[in-house]
Amino acid sequence: HDALPICSDICLICAGLGAGLLYLPAIVCVGYYFESKRAMATGIALSGSGIGAILFATVITAVSDVADWRMVCLGFGGMAAMLTVSEHCVHF
Repeated sequence: HDALPICSDICLICAGLGAGLLYLPAIVCVGYYFESKRAMATGIALSGSGIGAILFATVITAVSDVADWRMVCLGFGGMAAMLTVSEHCVHF
């Protein structure tokens, strides 16, 4: 029980790093591709992240009913890592 605060802190730090590495470049890239309607494109990209968060929570709930929570965290963490690496490889 003493390790729970440390684990939650590590999880929050990793989630923040992952969000920063995945979310921010995706929003910034919209500005590079759209010049005339940049505000509209950024608004659509930002609203897509909200819709994705709702869908992501629904999928995690459905998958956690079938699989162990450790496997769910490992699977979605691996998926986020692959998305982060692939996004940065494409843009650099």
